[in-house]
Amino acid sequence: MIMKELRQFVQQLQALGQEYPTVILLDYIDRLDTQIQNFDGNNLPDTVQSFPSVRQSLLDQLSRLE
Repeated sequence: MIMKELRQFVQQLQALGQEYPTVILLDYIDRLDTQIQNFDGNNLPDTVQSFPSVRQSLLDQLSRLE
């Protein structure tokens, strides 16, 4: 069940990545997608937990553009 939700999350992020192709977002998507595909239980929890800081970095970039 959790893997299904993670795959859905990656799909949502991929859609955002197509609309807003920033390096930070695309790198995160690639790392998360690879770890999901490889069932990388060692690194996957840390990657998921790092999303709030990725989100904040994206918000910081956006605020600099305004």
